[in-house]
Amino acid sequence: MAEHLRRAVPRQPADWFGFYRFDNDDSEPWRCCRVIDISQLGVGLELFAISSDEDLSGPITISVELRGDTRNVVRGDLGDTARLGAEFAAPTEAAKRYIRSLNGVRSRW
Repeated sequence: MAEHLRRAVPRQPADWFGFYRFDNDDSEPWRCCRVIDISQLGVGLELFAISSDEDLSGPITISVELRGDTRNVVRGDLGDTARLGAEFAAPTEAAKRYIRSLNGVRSRW
């Protein structure tokens, strides 16, 4: 039954690079990964720099870096805050379809 519910929420393509580390050892260094797809309930990852005998189970922390060009900067009244938009450079067609699919959907990440 768990296998049947595994994809209850469809995943969307992402193709983002990020970093990961397993939570069983805080001294473990961050390593590179690629987020292949993502949903509200989970993520598909490609992990880099693993050894063939490494235990890949247990809690994992994933950090994703998103890059864009700054747009629409508005500074706060006291000057110690700011609200801005960031435009992603050249999103893929899959990313554009996903963004369009969110229109009108109550997605919460």
